[in-house]
Amino acid sequence: LDGLIDYAGLFPPAALALPTAAAQYAEYRDSADRAALGRFVLPAAKLTELRRWLAAHPPTTPWPLSVLVATNADLEQVAAFADDHADIVSVEAKSALPTLNRLPTDVESYVELPIDADAATFDDLRRRGLRAKIRTGGVTTDGFPTPDALLGWLKMAVQSGVTFKATAGLHHPLRADYRLTYDDDAPVGTMFGFLNVFLTAALLSRGVSDDDACRSLVAAEPTALSVGSDELVWLGQRFSIDELRRFRRTVAVSFGSCSFREPLDDLSALGLRPLTAS
Repeated sequence: LDGLIDYAGLFPPAALALPTAAAQYAEYRDSADRAALGRFVLPAAKLTELRRWLAAHPPTTPWPLSVLVATNADLEQVAAFADDHADIVSVEAKSALPTLNRLPTDVESYVELPIDADAATFDDLRRRGLRAKIRTGGVTTDGFPTPDALLGWLKMAVQSGVTFKATAGLHHPLRADYRLTYDDDAPVGTMFGFLNVFLTAALLSRGVSDDDACRSLVAAEPTALSVGSDELVWLGQRFSIDELRRFRRTVAVSFGSCSFREPLDDLSALGLRPLTAS
């Protein structure tokens, strides 16, 4: 789980103001669960505001940032960014950005691909040295892909050798019905679990059948998972810690979430907290 959760508190459904999101991220960096905390996600337009906040609340070590870019002006802001309190370690762009060839090569560059992206698109990303990003949910039921569609996307990412991250709708470890926002009258929808998505990709890396991969993507029972001191077992498949580390480094890096606590609190409810302070 090291660095698994990129904190996106600025985005829905939390949609926090930057000072609030920044203060929460600072708190999480000092928490016992800080090993699971990844990057602070923000749009390029918020870089100046974040720089001012960090100047007033200087961290002990620089924050790792992931910056969303949508225009050439955003890319210019990223290129010009320099701050003692934060480092841009990745950028995230839509596939519609007209100048993908201008994405920086000195940081990880993720391109959000549609759920129906074809193999040629993944191959193009690999040739450019870019990474992929998949949107796995939203604040309305129509924002969630079907299991078959998501499985097809994951399979192409793995087969093409394109490293990816996920975002949206992954607040919980296992697939189930949840409220889609924090409003009292929020609609309820079936959400993918982050364990489902990541462990399905891990199984695809092993070359399992589509049937087994689909079973993994929709598994909802906590008994599907067990964690030991040096291995994880998912639907009868054993993964060593070293294998999972390689997988996280080369296949599936992280997921963006507007909540850091919710995914970890759900793990606690399952009796799973394989985290130690570092």
